[in-house]
Amino acid sequence: VERVIDAELALQTGQIDASMEYSDGTRATTRILFDLGMPGETAKVAISTTYQSGEQIRTTEHVMIGAQVWERVDGGNWQEVNNVEGGWGQVQVFLPQIARVAEPQRESDDRPGDLRWYDSGRNADILLQVDPESGVPAQMRQVSRDTDDVLTITYTGWNSPIQIDPPAI
Repeated sequence: VERVIDAELALQTGQIDASMEYSDGTRATTRILFDLGMPGETAKVAISTTYQSGEQIRTTEHVMIGAQVWERVDGGNWQEVNNVEGGWGQVQVFLPQIARVAEPQRESDDRPGDLRWYDSGRNADILLQVDPESGVPAQMRQVSRDTDDVLTITYTGWNSPIQIDPPAI
């Protein structure tokens, strides 16, 4: 647990892929590329979200560079929009935030990188798979006890270089 806390605190760049599977068959996928920058540097975040309900599909993209934010829907033109939440706010919601977990439990000695806990605020069971040596998260799976909705978050490129450019307008 301490290694996961340290890995989260040291996070600066990476890619997060999230998939939400709703019990009614609706699906949402999100890809976040981010470079939070070192102190004094500009944070950069690119987010692409696709919602699928039946045969309807909608894709929304955001690029955030510092306080500038652009958005486009379904491949249309980029528009500058107001920044509701900074780069860190966009990223942290997808992190395990293990430091806030009261009692994470190791799955078993056979799987030392698996941690489980119950999140009462979401009424969900959570499984976090981490590299047991580094503490870097690999995947988190959250299953709602109320609805059976499943959120799967995959972490790749943890602190690897990420390139995010302003959109060509």
